[in-house]
Amino acid sequence: MPRPTAGDLSQNSHSPYQTPPHGVPVIGSPAPLSYAGQPIPPAPAAKSVPTPAGLLNAFKRRWVLGTFVGLLVALTVATGLWLALPGGKHEARGLIDLRDKSLELTSRNAEDYETYRKNQIFILRTRDLLNRTVNDPAVSSLETIKSAEDPVRLLEENISATAAAPSILAVTMKGNNIDEMRTIVDALMKRYVDDATMTERRDRADQTNKLEKLREELSQEIEGQERHLKLLARGSGEKGGDGATNSGDLLLQRILDLDQKITNKNDEITQFESELKISEEQLGWFKLSDKSLEDLRASGVPGNVLEKLKTLKDREYKVRRFFVEELNKIFAKDELDHWRSSILSAAQIPNTQQPVIPEGEVIRAINNDARIVRLVLERDSYQKLYDSARENAVDPMTSPVVLGHLEDLKKKEEEIKGKKQAIREDIMAAIKSSAITLLQQKVNELEHRIAVAKETREKYRQDRDISTKTRLGSAVDHIEINQLLKGLNAQREVLDKVRLQIVQNRMQAQLDTRVHVREAAQPLLNNNLNKKLFMSGGLGVGTFMFVVLLVAFLEWRTRRVDGVDQVVNELGMRIIGTVPVFPNRASLRAAAEVGGANWRFALNESINSTRTMLLHTARSQSMQVVMVTSATQGEGKTSITSQLATSMATAGMRTLIVDCDLRNPSIHKLFDLGLTSGVSEILTQDADPTDAIQPTSIPNLWVIPAGQCSNRVVAALAQGHPLETLFNRLRGQFDFVIVDSCPVLPVADALLIGQHVDGVLFSIMQDISQIPKVILASEKLNQLNIPLLGAVVNGIKQDVYSYGYNYVKQLPV
Repeated sequence: MPRPTAGDLSQNSHSPYQTPPHGVPVIGSPAPLSYAGQPIPPAPAAKSVPTPAGLLNAFKRRWVLGTFVGLLVALTVATGLWLALPGGKHEARGLIDLRDKSLELTSRNAEDYETYRKNQIFILRTRDLLNRTVNDPAVSSLETIKSAEDPVRLLEENISATAAAPSILAVTMKGNNIDEMRTIVDALMKRYVDDATMTERRDRADQTNKLEKLREELSQEIEGQERHLKLLARGSGEKGGDGATNSGDLLLQRILDLDQKITNKNDEITQFESELKISEEQLGWFKLSDKSLEDLRASGVPGNVLEKLKTLKDREYKVRRFFVEELNKIFAKDELDHWRSSILSAAQIPNTQQPVIPEGEVIRAINNDARIVRLVLERDSYQKLYDSARENAVDPMTSPVVLGHLEDLKKKEEEIKGKKQAIREDIMAAIKSSAITLLQQKVNELEHRIAVAKETREKYRQDRDISTKTRLGSAVDHIEINQLLKGLNAQREVLDKVRLQIVQNRMQAQLDTRVHVREAAQPLLNNNLNKKLFMSGGLGVGTFMFVVLLVAFLEWRTRRVDGVDQVVNELGMRIIGTVPVFPNRASLRAAAEVGGANWRFALNESINSTRTMLLHTARSQSMQVVMVTSATQGEGKTSITSQLATSMATAGMRTLIVDCDLRNPSIHKLFDLGLTSGVSEILTQDADPTDAIQPTSIPNLWVIPAGQCSNRVVAALAQGHPLETLFNRLRGQFDFVIVDSCPVLPVADALLIGQHVDGVLFSIMQDISQIPKVILASEKLNQLNIPLLGAVVNGIKQDVYSYGYNYVKQLPV
């Protein structure tokens, strides 16, 4: 395109934007006109009181800073208050179970359980146990122990042991560090349980050894007494003749034989009774039926307790010992303690020797069932069909065939799961029924054996008594034999008790130890800690909110423009147009991938709308040279200049951009032009305007760059005549001239240039421009009677003031 010459009117003779023939622009109006042709009233004063909406917008601009500083200050304040407030004494409490002796075959030396419990409480606080607890590596490394002068004394003063329930001991420690206290209590209980278990086993073994020795001694004494009785009986028989001797020997031998048989029967009865006790206990586990639960409900047991018992009953095929532990947890509560005897009685629940049904055998039986085997084969066939269809399908996720096979496969899996559950219930029912039957048969058989053994033992006793009377009645000398027999019977009774005690010890050895940890140490926080948490947390939240409000208020004081409404209401400016915010690269890439509207189309439409408003104003007020400026730097004036000029050129108007931002030019960079002779050289008459005009790659658009600024250029700009001459010459050559000037407040260049243009377009950047500075800049323009056409607001969010930019669609060329 040839460069236009100054004063060449042939190229735009039909332009409606020409100035009057004398070439002087119409700028005599003291103020710009509104849409109705009336002067715009003065701008109202900026609001001095923040509003919630204003504070919210201010915080949005500084939310990262406000949140970070708020969290930092809140955490510091909350931590300081936490450390400043008194900590008080917290507690860590653990529970220990003490099992009463559940198996007592003898009653002479029955244990006093209350004394046993008091002894255990005393042992828990002995210095030896506390000293060994302190020496534990897990305890000795704690800061509480390392900082104490006498750690053992510290534990003596802060650890207590009490009877929380008839069979439960509570071990409690008071202090400030709850985690360290829990570690100490757990270590103490573990060492105590280990010591009690080892002591119990050692004492039982020692007692059994002593009883074995006593049994041997008693057996030898009884054998000696029996030999002595035989000699006495033989001597008594010789005094009466040979017949008497033979008769006495036979009677004595019969008596000794009967005593031996009675002793054997006693051992046999003891063994049968022990087996009967264990069998009855095992049978009791299988008698917790629904009928028992109904009996409990009728007796007034609460429903929640019955539900827990029912849940535990449903899990009886697993580990029975867990059942007992769960029941003990229920009974440990004071409000349920009075139901303990009735529940245990109705459910027939023992304390030891719980039978265990092997879960592995149950699973193996379920998997080997013919019904399960058949269903598994069918499932495998469905799986093969599904895999084959998935491999052959183009899109396995949407293929109807694949989805159909998948649905069949899921249904088959559900069928297998339901069938396994039904078979499990059948197996468990059969196991339970079989176990009850076998155990009941065993109990009946043992009861029968015990009854027969007792009846036989009674016959032996009667025969022994008769033989003894017959033997003693044969002579006066048999008085001594009778006395010896009484002593021998007493020794035999003692021997029977020793044997019973040995059997009892051996059975006790098969049971669990009497002491075990019921519950590990748990924290019991005091009210001070709750108060500290509440006060520290409340102060932290309050501090966070205060800092957030402070940051929002400080940001609000900068009085940045929040939106278009603020420009109209607080600045009193006419809105010529709005420009959407420039998206970042990630947003552009994401929009392109999903096929969204390109932001450039939204930008073009907003600029076209601004162009339409500006041309309407220019037509009504005979304006041709428009200057674009702003209050301060970085408010988008150069972008508005270039985009608006491009839009006018695209619309077919011969448009010229004059870069009058002499101190910081950038127009030439936008259009990829060199910084050649321009406005600066024209003002100093070092270059001709025709030579300074440079074409761009956009049709109908030319640019005069700023040139090289100097003090001579600033002085020439202040004179005004060179610039006025330049603008008058350009009016006759172009349809529209857009002047990019420097900001109003930093330097006076914009005020000097504005006196020679037809109107000024003010650029405002949302969240950047400050209201007081915009007001000050506009007042300076008004004082010089420079027409202010209105404002273009940059950086508008499309979802707030986009005027439907999402409606824009890319049209074909």
